[in-house]
Amino acid sequence: MKEQNRGSLRSHPRTLREHLILLIASWFYVGYSPIAPGTIGSVTAIPLLLLIALFASPLVYCIIVLILLVIGVFVSYKAEGMLCCQDPSQIVIDEVVGFLATMVFIPLGWKSIMGGLLLFRLMDITKPYPVGRAEALKRGVGVVADDFVAAVYANIILRIFMRIFP
Repeated sequence: MKEQNRGSLRSHPRTLREHLILLIASWFYVGYSPIAPGTIGSVTAIPLLLLIALFASPLVYCIIVLILLVIGVFVSYKAEGMLCCQDPSQIVIDEVVGFLATMVFIPLGWKSIMGGLLLFRLMDITKPYPVGRAEALKRGVGVVADDFVAAVYANIILRIFMRIFP
């Protein structure tokens, strides 16, 4: 599980670009939490979810998620090289993108947000097929792809639950 894959820096970030890569990849250093950095990263995406939902249409929300997905792949790829291991736990931008993707076209309320968070983390941690296969993709793509596939599962299950338990 990702929580146990602690990378260490090959050297201290030397440039502003390297600092920015680690800042974004670790979601403002939340990924350096010693306890459940992935879960904490997902939780800290809630204010961003609310902010985007408050000011953006559903289409703009989707575009923002896709932009963050591309940024996540890029910074994850670069941060993996800096942190000297594959999918280190300090990289949590994938959890942020995954949680935001979970909530695409979901009516927001405290139940849906908590349900989405729990379902996304469950899918991300248990990695049902093909989530685990997506994780095997190389470099930054694999870091983000498994969370995106987990988000699709979580979104579908959340929609079913919301129909059954309105």
